[in-house]
Amino acid sequence: MKHADVSSRAEFERLLDQISNDARRANDSWNLLCEIKKANKTFLPEFRVSPDFWAITRDSLREVVGVYLGRLYQQDNSLSLGNFLLTVKKHKSYFTSVEIDQKELDKEIQSVAAKSSPLIGTVKSIRDKVVAHRNTDLIIQGRREARYHLSHDEVKSLIDRALAITGKYSRMFKSSYIPPTSSAGDFETTLMYVREGMAATVKRRKRETPREVKRYLETVETVTTK
Repeated sequence: MKHADVSSRAEFERLLDQISNDARRANDSWNLLCEIKKANKTFLPEFRVSPDFWAITRDSLREVVGVYLGRLYQQDNSLSLGNFLLTVKKHKSYFTSVEIDQKELDKEIQSVAAKSSPLIGTVKSIRDKVVAHRNTDLIIQGRREARYHLSHDEVKSLIDRALAITGKYSRMFKSSYIPPTSSAGDFETTLMYVREGMAATVKRRKRETPREVKRYLETVETVTTK
C-alpha cells in the first residue's frame, strides 16, 4: 500500500471527499439496517404486507455495508483509509492552518493495516472471498466459516473508526465541516402509511361484508325460485 499521486490541494480534496463519502455511506446503510431490525416488533404486521421487499432490502443493506468496508480497509494501492493516510503523510504541507502530529498519524496508519490488526485482516478476507469475489471452496462446503463473519460491535467499531479519521482530517483541511447526520428512521413514515392503509381496508371490508352477504342471499333466492 502506498500514497496516492496527487499534485495539488484540489486533487487531495477530491480524495478526501470521496473517502469521507464512503465512510458516511457505510454509516448510513448500517444505521438503516439496524433501525429496520429494531422496528420489527413495532411494525411486524406492516412488514408482513410485503415480506419479500423487506427481506431483499435487509440483504442489500448488508451487502452495501460489506462493499464499503471492503473499500475503506482495502490493502492495495486503491483509495482506502490506509492509502489516504499515507497521502496525508506525504503531503502534510497541504494542511496550511494546522500541524500534523506525526506520531498520531503513524498510529492511525497502523490501525487500518491488516498486518497489525486482526479485525482489518478479517475485513480483507471477507472482501476478497465473499464480497468482491466468491471463493469456490466456501461455496462447495455449503457454509460460511466464522472467520468470514463480523459481529454487530465489530462492524460499528470499523465504521466509527472510518468516520473518526475522515472527520478529523476534513476538519483540519477545510475551514468548514458538516458532521454526518442520520435519516435512518425515514422508512417508518412509509410503514405508518401502510398501517393507515391496512386500517382503512379493514373498515371498508367490515362495511362491505353485510352488503355482500345480502347480495349473495338475494342471488340464491332468485335462482331457487325460478
